Amino acid sequence: MTASELLRWAANGEPNEYGNVFADFKLLSALSGKPYAKINYAEDVQGIRNFADKIDAEIEMARMDARNVSFWTGLDARIALLDYPLRKNETLDEWLERCFIPRPLDEAGEPVQFGDSDIEWDETGECRNPGAHWNATAVDIGGKLLATGFSEIIAVAKTDERGRVKRRAPEVLGADGLPIKGGETVWLLSGTGPHVVDTVYTDIQTPDGRDCPWADIDNDGTWAYVESLTHTPPDTQERIDEDARKSTFEYWGCGDAGCEYCPAKIEGKIPRDRLDTRNCEKAMLLDLLRRQRELDARKGGAE
Repeated sequence: MTASELLRWAANGEPNEYGNVFADFKLLSALSGKPYAKINYAEDVQGIRNFADKIDAEIEMARMDARNVSFWTGLDARIALLDYPLRKNETLDEWLERCFIPRPLDEAGEPVQFGDSDIEWDETGECRNPGAHWNATAVDIGGKLLATGFSEIIAVAKTDERGRVKRRAPEVLGADGLPIKGGETVWLLSGTGPHVVDTVYTDIQTPDGRDCPWADIDNDGTWAYVESLTHTPPDTQERIDEDARKSTFEYWGCGDAGCEYCPAKIEGKIPRDRLDTRNCEKAMLLDLLRRQRELDARKGGAE
């Protein structure tokens, strides 16, 4: 009961569980949890002090509730006046961090958010996995955007002449989930190759009128849909047999990278998640079986 409810109960004239009907007896009995006849003077005093503390606590709680109501009332309207509207499903903490915690701007003038990974980085000597897509995690005292890990600064964001953070151009992924870039050696899913990529186009229609990424290859007028290109040469029985003898770490090319920086990620998923298995060893087995089936199908059936 609240303090007021306890006082009203004590004054209702009805006996309590010990038969007391006087308001002061009932109140002191309730505060001590004992029949009034068994309460001594010291317990009376302590009970009254505890009751006063209860009143103070309830008053402070009421004040806090009032302040919260006052803060939240019309909050959306006040936020709109700042010209930094809340995004869909964004919490107040996320909004405050995004809009009011100082951080560098990118080339378009937008604040770089912690967690962004589409950034051009200069890696430091502490970097254990060069070329990984690091996430922005901190800003140093000089305003430089940092990627940190293993309790060290592992990369510093590159900036343009205005000091703005450079973002990487959007990656165009091939059939193997890896970026297709000019100068790379690739194969077509049909099995032909190797081919050399000349230029990748993302904002120009394909020669046959489709709106999808495509690439010139072999510098002879040949072109291909990017989605049909892969860095992986067509499998052979010898290669599958050789890969089957590898350890899980060798098969997926783990090196000393942790799962967060897995080199075998496709669309952000490590092998065990992508293939819905308990671990990457079982994912390796499933991948070998897939490759064998595809090789058999290409050769016209298993021998």
